[in-house]
Amino acid sequence: MNKKIAVLGGTGFIGLNLAEQLIKSQAGLEEILLVDNFRRGKIDNRVTELLEDPRVKLVESDLTQSEFYEEIPCDFDQVFLLAAMVGVGNTRNYPWQVCKVNAKIILNTIDWILTNKRARLIFSSTSECYAGSIENGIGSIPSGESIPLSIQDIGDARFSYAASKTFGESCVHSASQEAGLDGVVVRFHNIYGPRMGFQHVIPQIVERFEKNESPFKIYNGHHTRAFCFVTDAVRALIELGSASSLQYGTYHIGNMTEEVSIDTAVRLTGDLMGYKGEFIDEKGDPGSVSRRCPDTARIETELGIQPEVSLRQGLDTTIAWYQQYFRKDL
Repeated sequence: MNKKIAVLGGTGFIGLNLAEQLIKSQAGLEEILLVDNFRRGKIDNRVTELLEDPRVKLVESDLTQSEFYEEIPCDFDQVFLLAAMVGVGNTRNYPWQVCKVNAKIILNTIDWILTNKRARLIFSSTSECYAGSIENGIGSIPSGESIPLSIQDIGDARFSYAASKTFGESCVHSASQEAGLDGVVVRFHNIYGPRMGFQHVIPQIVERFEKNESPFKIYNGHHTRAFCFVTDAVRALIELGSASSLQYGTYHIGNMTEEVSIDTAVRLTGDLMGYKGEFIDEKGDPGSVSRRCPDTARIETELGIQPEVSLRQGLDTTIAWYQQYFRKDL
């Protein structure tokens, strides 16, 4: 059976990695449609190379508006909704825009899919939705999908992103229950890798080492994260999109086997980059959750998906890409 797949946010970090792997792994693939407004994604060498495959189409569109949904019928088998307004800087400076953009995208996309109910929707959410539960001691770690969703302060602009994604999760569940949507929610947990931009912890650390910061400041070093390399996350997404035996609901995507402190991640990155200087502990963003590690037992049990890339391997690959970027401006 031929398959048609749409990736909304298709030239971004996860979206492009997903599209590349779909081309390599999916038998019977008829079309992949990439949709992006290019505010975070971009047309670079990897996108250009991907577009050489006649099955790959690219559309520039603003998913908060109706034009895309009116012009392109939803005759897809799978729709991956990865497009969103994200980033701590955006939440701090433009919290209303974060809420408005992310709400409009999920509402428009669900209405579009419900025109024929053919497509499975895979909606990308975030572990930030339950950050307040961890901080308030009402959620366990590793954290499973049934953890209560909670944020620390609804009036804090930082949590506009988490609130918008919580709303999106509710929309997916409600449309699935009431209107027959085939909807799946995935919560990403610290996905990293080459080409992920510069507004995330790993590339920020690499960039600071590349700029020879010394002594090197470690912000919130006692906080912990369980980093997941992008290829492992993409394998999970592909299985969630295609599994015929999939159970409705929410799935955590991440790597629960290597929870490390920010201090450890920084020092390992420094070792891999040849840093020989001193380190200084500093306070970081007060809204940052102190500990994050997903329980991925559900996706491992139901779909047999387990991470394959260690933190050291993933950092090696990521560091090499960013060093080449900084030195040659790819």
